[in-house]
Amino acid sequence: MFKEAADARSAIEHTFRHDTYITKPACWKSLKKGINRDLQAKRLRPNVPVPSRRALIPYLAMMYRETGSITDSLTSLLYDGSWTSSGGSFKLAKLLNIDIPAEISSRLSEQSECRFLEIGGGWAGFADAGTNSSSNQSIAGIAKTLEHELGKRLFLDFTNLTQWHDNLPKGVREHPFFTAASIGALTQREVPAGTVDIIFSQAAAYFETNPVRFIRASAYLLRPGGLLIFNHQERFSDDIKRATETFELVQTSSLQLGGMNGVVVALQKTPCAIEGGWTSAHLTMREAPLLEGVL
Repeated sequence: MFKEAADARSAIEHTFRHDTYITKPACWKSLKKGINRDLQAKRLRPNVPVPSRRALIPYLAMMYRETGSITDSLTSLLYDGSWTSSGGSFKLAKLLNIDIPAEISSRLSEQSECRFLEIGGGWAGFADAGTNSSSNQSIAGIAKTLEHELGKRLFLDFTNLTQWHDNLPKGVREHPFFTAASIGALTQREVPAGTVDIIFSQAAAYFETNPVRFIRASAYLLRPGGLLIFNHQERFSDDIKRATETFELVQTSSLQLGGMNGVVVALQKTPCAIEGGWTSAHLTMREAPLLEGVL
């Protein structure tokens, strides 16, 4: 796993260079933990409750049950970052009474096409077909429910810090080695600026150390009227409020969850915004305004 982590860091650095993103040491410290969480989560079944390592006996019992190896269970104590298990779902959006599958269907009925982007999708529902086959509350569920539109009018994209998937349905694409702040570089992966209808993050954006850059990149990718749904740490609330105004987004709802869930918000790109830029100037990502002292 140590080699996988080093390879992932190298690939993410490559993404940053293409996005002209110069990071601070605090960013890489957090990112290294995130990469380890990503690699660890892939070794567990989706949505497995993971006890804290402070509860040593329950933690080791769970790890042995999942890995079947005493050595792997003990070795897991040496890895940096908490162990997590990611199945992929739209729970945060539902807390704001936003039904993502219904929103996608509505937009398909009004537009020629619809594009959805999830940040940190993990398994995205594809690793647990038995659970997700009867639910559309994941990318896998939407892909099954709207299979007839997939790759024609409906495009489902998601990012991860590492690569999780080998094969996905046509119209569904994983973009490994992307952080929340670097999604502006997705324009180099056939995700055109100003074309995304919904950007959603269940947890990845919460751990982002540069949420303002994430909002800027999201505004760049969203079409006018597009939605951005994510949660963030409370300490970033003022920065996010200023960024929302700067990049022509409007907060439509929010919920204070506290703890490791922070604040969940829904932002909408103003309908009058120019696709792929801002009304104040026709700007590319590299020319977009920065908030002094934050980016």
